[in-house]
Amino acid sequence: MKEVILCGHTGSNNHGCEAIIKGTAEILEKQEIKPVLATKAKEQDLLFGVEEFSDVISYKNIKRGTFEAFIGKVINRLSKLSLGTEFFHQRKVWKRLKKNIALNVGGDTYCYDIPRSSLSLNWFTSMKRIPNILWACSIEDTSITDLIKQDLKRYDLIMPRETLTYQNLIDSGIDESKLALMADPAFVLPSEETEIDEIFFKKGVVGINLSPLVIEECPNRDMVLKNYYEMINYILDNTKYNICFVPHVYSDERPQDLIPLKALQKKYKDTNRTMVIEDPLNCKELKYIISRCKLFVCARTHASIAAYSNNIPTLVVGYSVKSKGIAIDIFGNYEGYVIPTQSLSESGQLKEGFESLYCNRESIRKHLEKVMPAYKKKAYDAGRIIKELAKDKDMR
Repeated sequence: MKEVILCGHTGSNNHGCEAIIKGTAEILEKQEIKPVLATKAKEQDLLFGVEEFSDVISYKNIKRGTFEAFIGKVINRLSKLSLGTEFFHQRKVWKRLKKNIALNVGGDTYCYDIPRSSLSLNWFTSMKRIPNILWACSIEDTSITDLIKQDLKRYDLIMPRETLTYQNLIDSGIDESKLALMADPAFVLPSEETEIDEIFFKKGVVGINLSPLVIEECPNRDMVLKNYYEMINYILDNTKYNICFVPHVYSDERPQDLIPLKALQKKYKDTNRTMVIEDPLNCKELKYIISRCKLFVCARTHASIAAYSNNIPTLVVGYSVKSKGIAIDIFGNYEGYVIPTQSLSESGQLKEGFESLYCNRESIRKHLEKVMPAYKKKAYDAGRIIKELAKDKDMR
C-alpha cells in the first residue's frame, strides 16, 4: 500500500492546523493507515505531540544569501510560480512522495495570498503522475482566479469541507466528478482530559474565544471589542455562568488570541467570574476544556468545531466562507449561528446573538445531538476514499 503524506502543514501553534492533521490521523487510523506528516514547523509539532504519525519530515528553510536562495530566485523569475525556491524548500518531501500519495492539507490555504507551496506541489505531482488530493479545504469564490482555477484542475480530487466551497468550485468550472464533499477532520478529533478548576466550571461556564484577525477584518475595529464588552456584561448581569476565555492560536510570529483575551480578562478580573487559559495546551486538551462549557462564542473556526462536535450551542463571529459553510451544513442556514465580522456596525449585535443562543440553548443542543453522528460520519467516509486511492494502483 502506498504511503499517505500529509503535505503543507504550517505548525501546531495554530491549533486549528493541529486539529486538522490529528483529526486526519484519526480518520486514516480507522482505515489502518498511519500517515507521514510533512511540516514547516517541526519544533512546534514535537512540543504538542506527533505520536499519531508514522514519520515526520521537515520542509527546508531556505536562508538568504545561500547558493540555493540565489538559484531559486533565478528559476522563480523564469517559472513565475516560485518553483525554484519551492524546489529546494520541498525537495525532501517531494522525494518521499515518489510512488506514494500527496494529501495536501487544504484548510483555508487558498483563501488568502497566492498559495505558492500548494501550486508548486501540484505542479510537481502532476509532472510525476503522483496522486494529489486537496483535503478538507474552504475556498472563497473571489479567490478562484484564472491562475487558481488552472491549479485546482490539476488535482486528482478536491475534498471541500462545506457546501459553500463545493458550490464555489462547481460555479468556477471544476468538474463535479473531481469533487467529494467531506466534514472537517477536527470534528472527529478526540479530546484529551486536562486539569481544570472544577469549582469554577461546576457553576456553569460560557467559553469565549476572540482572534485578532476578526478585529482586523471588521471595518470598524473598535466595534468588535464593544460588541464583546456588551455581550460579557449581559452574561454577568443576566446569567449565573462564569466565563472562560479560550485561545486557539498561540504564536509569536502571527496575531495570537491571548492578546485580546488577556485584555478582556484584565477588564473583568474583579468580578471573580472570569478566567483565561494561558497554558500551552494541545488541540485535544483545548477541545476538552471547550467540551466542559455550557455555551460557546468564538472567532476561530476550529474552536467552533470543538464546540459543535461536543453538542455545545455555539455562536461564531465569522470572517470567511468556512464559518458560514459549516453552519449551513449543520443547521440548514447560518443566520443566528454566525455573525459576519463585516456586518458588525452596532455595539449590541453580539449581545443580541448571544441572548438568542442562550434562550434557545436546549433546542440547539438537541439538534446537535441529532445531527452530529451523521455529520462526523462524513469525515470518516472521506478516509475510505483515501484508503482506496492508497491501494497499489495508479489513479491517473
